[in-house]
Amino acid sequence: MNIDSLLTPLLPDSVPVMPVALRPDEVYIANDFQDLLHYYQETLPAGDVQPVVKEPVSFFQIQPFQKKEFTAEVRTEILNDWIVPVLLICFTIFAWVRVTYRKRFTQLFQAAYSKQYMNLLIREGGGAYDLINLSLGFIFICSIALLFFQFNESLSDPSPSDSLNFILFLALAGGIVIWLLFRLFLIRMLGWTFRNFEITSQYLMSSMVYHFIIGIVLLPFLVVNAYTRSDVILYISLGLTAILYLVKLVRGIVIGLGDTKFSIFYLFFYLCTVEILPILAIIKVAKDNF
Repeated sequence: MNIDSLLTPLLPDSVPVMPVALRPDEVYIANDFQDLLHYYQETLPAGDVQPVVKEPVSFFQIQPFQKKEFTAEVRTEILNDWIVPVLLICFTIFAWVRVTYRKRFTQLFQAAYSKQYMNLLIREGGGAYDLINLSLGFIFICSIALLFFQFNESLSDPSPSDSLNFILFLALAGGIVIWLLFRLFLIRMLGWTFRNFEITSQYLMSSMVYHFIIGIVLLPFLVVNAYTRSDVILYISLGLTAILYLVKLVRGIVIGLGDTKFSIFYLFFYLCTVEILPILAIIKVAKDNF
């Protein structure tokens, strides 16, 4: 037997059968053959050991997720389902006016900052335009009443009945109608007293235009707040209403001061009685509820 053949080193691609620590020089000699054979036999698995077979995992089988305990939380006990029909009616009227009387609708917004368009609205008043004014006035009344209703809900506990909430909404809308009629009567009486119907008509038209704008601007905020009941949305709505109302007051003062026949005393009396007093009453009610 050729001894040199036993001294041949392992090939680089051969499979090692021993740890490197047992054969540091990677050379087999004849005396180590029995030890190598014994080590190889000990590392072989037993004959009765079966290989482990992994079961295939299907992506469509139910996975054992950990169950979590949770309790249902009632977000609101009062649904106020009547709000949805009211908002739908307002949006339907707005869409009808916007499509049917597009030119008149554009002139209403232009009259908010232009005296020329305001005089044009006054000259073209009557007929179908009165129907537009009534429709947009209905939107304003519903929007303001619904805003006050949501503001009342944020300050106090809501009524346990939807019917009582709807009655409160109707009472708020009725109060706004009474305030508008009283305001119209007082302005007409002042115009008749001072024999200045032109300035009176301009003031009424200016106030009416800003009322229409307030009602239309409030609609999307009222929809969001009806479902989210967010105080942030509510106070944004109140802020926009207050800003537009102040702009309306400034515009009315400018119109009143533009007439030399109109007494400043009566203008101040009117503003304090009809325009400022309702705002102070609302602030007083809100302060008492806090």
